[in-house]
Amino acid sequence: MGLLIAVEGVDGSGSTTHVHRLGCTLSELGLRVHTTREPSNGPFGRILRSAIDGNLTDEAINWRGISWKTMTLLFAADRAMHVEFEIEPYLREGFVVITDRYYHSTLAYQGASAQLVGAGCDVSWIIEVHRFIRRPDLTLVLAPPDAVAAQRRQYRGKQGLYDADDFQVIVGEMYRKLQEWLPEERIVYVDSSQPEEEVARSVLDVVLGVIEEKRKVASQDL
Repeated sequence: MGLLIAVEGVDGSGSTTHVHRLGCTLSELGLRVHTTREPSNGPFGRILRSAIDGNLTDEAINWRGISWKTMTLLFAADRAMHVEFEIEPYLREGFVVITDRYYHSTLAYQGASAQLVGAGCDVSWIIEVHRFIRRPDLTLVLAPPDAVAAQRRQYRGKQGLYDADDFQVIVGEMYRKLQEWLPEERIVYVDSSQPEEEVARSVLDVVLGVIEEKRKVASQDL
């Protein structure tokens, strides 16, 4: 039973922590689990991650000046390879695949970038770019208040390409519109300002509900 779960949220939402916790818990319950992330570990993903972390120096490229459309296409190229060479093979083998970020991040982050430069946010174009990308069975959006996420980023101590607080506030606004933009998808919001154990329980409850629902559908098809 292949299942694709995307975990999303602003920087400081706790997505990486809860991808790890969810993967470990599902494995303990006897499920085959594969956790992954975006940008991926592929060639495009490594370049993007270095740029986001502020570790990529290239005299020919000012990464902070690259347009939101160009970044959308770079992320989409990385995502297409990620799906083809990692996500889909595990799904075919019946794994639960949990990805720390997916195309919803592009909607939120590049949408926010477009808004900052006064270009508006043509999400229909971003969605169209991803027309052939595998849809997740569940998207969990970890949604702490802006101040909580900002405090966590400050504690982390690094300043990446997208870490400015005013930018992250806009990113949060974009995430809150996902259900409007993608009404056919199962998108669940979780308040991740709560203690980590409570958030983990909330996440697990949602995921187990989706797994049980999928099992029932599969049994009916036999």
